[in-house]
Amino acid sequence: MTIGPGAAETGPPQKPHQPTRSAPGTEAAPTARVLALLETRAAALGRAQARAAIDGIPEMAAVAAHDRAFPARLSRLCAEHVFTLVRSVRAGRPADEADLAFVRGVGTRRAQDLFPLEAICRGMRLAQRVVWDAIVDAAGPHGHEVVVALTGHLLDYFHQAGCQLEKSYAETQGQIRAMGEQTRLEFFEDALSDRLFARSDGPAQAIALGFEPDANYVVAVVGLARNRLIRRISHPCAERSSVGHGRTAAVLSL
Repeated sequence: MTIGPGAAETGPPQKPHQPTRSAPGTEAAPTARVLALLETRAAALGRAQARAAIDGIPEMAAVAAHDRAFPARLSRLCAEHVFTLVRSVRAGRPADEADLAFVRGVGTRRAQDLFPLEAICRGMRLAQRVVWDAIVDAAGPHGHEVVVALTGHLLDYFHQAGCQLEKSYAETQGQIRAMGEQTRLEFFEDALSDRLFARSDGPAQAIALGFEPDANYVVAVVGLARNRLIRRISHPCAERSSVGHGRTAAVLSL
């Protein structure tokens, strides 16, 4: 899913657009000027994209609330989208897997953190809109043709980036599933033994699982016995892996 001009949501292109190449030595000056402006403003655009994602996506806002370094890291990542887009347009080709290795890295890390993929995809749609607005602004009131041309490149770029993100996320999730419940089991074991927040990724993983790092929780461990009555009582509890403050936080079925 992508966002085009006017904030209308559309599906990703079935096939990436083929970038229009200028004749040798005759690259349109207005397009070159817009690309140069985007490159110059990449850091500011990275901050704007990060701000839009944190303001518009509760899951990212939750991470930012507990990790003060998160907005700066997200800003640098978003700025890299701008640099990569500009390089691909100048090269006259779509961004390839090598160009988007940093996006694959994001997919892998977020899957390991159990951060929801849907929230990341919404963040990319917001980032795309910020960059499109910057293209319109840089092109000026008489730059309609430049905006149309670069919008095609922009849609193709974020389509490719989204594909790489989803692919790496799915691959990592498959690896995690292959390990069974080991990751979740280790999380609860570390939480109960006070080792969780000694890990650098502990707070992020707690947030991704729906917990508030600064809140107090009660953990109930339920053993499933053969007795039918006990099974009927414990089964609904086992479905509740995390709930609100002051109530049962996690139930482990042993």
